[in-house]
Amino acid sequence: MSAKKHLPGIIIDGQKGGCQDEAALLLVTQWAEQGRLTGVLDAPAGDGLNILASQHGVARIWRNAKGPDGVLISDAAQTKEWRGQLGQHDVLGVQIDPSRHQGMLTAEQGADFVFLDINDDEAVLEYAQWWCGLINLALAVPHNKELTPQLLAKGLPDLIMLPAGLVLEVGDVIGR
Repeated sequence: MSAKKHLPGIIIDGQKGGCQDEAALLLVTQWAEQGRLTGVLDAPAGDGLNILASQHGVARIWRNAKGPDGVLISDAAQTKEWRGQLGQHDVLGVQIDPSRHQGMLTAEQGADFVFLDINDDEAVLEYAQWWCGLINLALAVPHNKELTPQLLAKGLPDLIMLPAGLVLEVGDVIGR
């Protein structure tokens, strides 16, 4: 009997362009149909990612401004204010530093997920192990070619955020 592979949710960052490759858009569609695509960040209104997200009920969020379905804020100190503005139905993501205190406050103030955006593989791995073992709130980390397989082997994280241009690379790592 083989162990079931951990498959995280996926947030695709469309800020620098959408899926230009037909194979990538097909894979994203598959992820959406499987319920693994949890969000599309900063995809322009007419972009294929935005349209696909809308058709599949996937959250369309923007950085630091309310998108159709929510926001990813970069200032964790504004979490409570944003939650009050959005209400409970819109998605509130919060970019955090690798501070346990900041992460816990953000969770208490109503974030739906936190995004740990740092470029230190060891710190990301340590934080993800601590967070996912203790806190009942989704943790997103940026895709990293070397780190993502290590995280997945440990059943971490809850969400992976990746630029739209890396969809096929991530598909190779997590399986298509």
